[in-house]
Amino acid sequence: MKEKIEALKIQIESGQIPVSHEHFAGTGLIITDNKQYKGGEDDIVICTNHAGAWSWFVFRLKHIFQSNLNHSTKCVFYHQIGTIIQSKFRSDGDLMDVMLTIVTEMEEMFPRKAVLKEVPF
Repeated sequence: MKEKIEALKIQIESGQIPVSHEHFAGTGLIITDNKQYKGGEDDIVICTNHAGAWSWFVFRLKHIFQSNLNHSTKCVFYHQIGTIIQSKFRSDGDLMDVMLTIVTEMEEMFPRKAVLKEVPF
């Protein structure tokens, strides 16, 4: 997993972030450029002009951490990613810097089971 995380960091740092990518939608996290989309009651909806790039990023994180995910932790995992992305949007950071910060945060908090259990459903 460490090698995959480092490869993602290198890809982000080199600016190799696809701007066009299938938008992420699933397990309570929706990334879209459709400003009219409201989502479900428990969904975290991230509406951004960079939906393709953010979706690519979430798919990459999913690939990196998938061996640690099961049915019960998957919802918490995506909720944490969505919450972190939303909080970083408020900081007006550069896309690459924000992604690198999120990778570092996810690396530090996952797969610690105690963190995953603390998030209420």
